[in-house]
Parts: sequence; C-alpha cells; structure tokens
Amino acid sequence: MPSEFGELKIRGIHHIGVVVDDLAAAETFLARTLGLNKVAETEQADLKASFFDCHGTQIEVIEISDPIARSVRLGSEQARIEHIALIVDDLDDAVATLGECSVKTRQPSDGRRTAWTQAETSDGVMYQFVEGSEPDR
Repeated sequence: MPSEFGELKIRGIHHIGVVVDDLAAAETFLARTLGLNKVAETEQADLKASFFDCHGTQIEVIEISDPIARSVRLGSEQARIEHIALIVDDLDDAVATLGECSVKTRQPSDGRRTAWTQAETSDGVMYQFVEGSEPDR
C-alpha cells in the first residue's frame, strides 16, 4: 500500500527480535515447550542470538552481554520484544521512502544490507528492514 510519499515494497515479516535475560532458558522454552526448530545462531562482541522458525517467520532471541547496552535494551525485564524485521526488495528505496516520511534510520557500518528505524520516529516501534532475503528455513 503506497504512503503519501512513496511505496514501501514489503514482502513479509523476516523475524521478530526479542531481547532476553537468559538465552539458554529462552532457547529451551522455544524448542521444548513451543516445539520450534533453531535454524541459526550468531555471536558478536556484545551479544549472542538464536533464530527459531515459526512457519516461515522467525523468532530471534537476543542476549546482551555488555551491562550498559543490556540495561538500555532490556531494562529490568526478563524479556521484551525489541524489533520487527521486514523484508524489502530494495533497501535504498525503503530508506529513502522512510526518510521522506521523517522516519530516521541507522545502518550497520559492516556492509550488511539492513537498516533499523529509530523508534521515536516510527510510532514507538523499532523496525528492521532486511533486503531481499527470506529467513533460513
């Protein structure tokens, strides 16, 4: 559906990102209780994350190791939904259209074709835009 500024060509939901206080406990719940299959995991300097497939949409559970970043992203909660990732065909077009709508975005400096909105400019929700990739199944 076109906005008054242009059309964001969203193909679907890639994943929903949930920051958790205990990655192992979250993985156990998703696998054993909900019966979801872990399809990917990643580790960076300040976080570990796992992705679980849920009928074509993934749930990403993220544990932050840096105490300051953890406090900012999780607060005192056990878990919280942090972002919704959407699939787009052309990231540059999506970022340009968002900018025309006064939505501020940030992109990683490592060349990955993804961008996140600043929640305060996107109705309080952080959205991630992932270029042209379906979740691993």
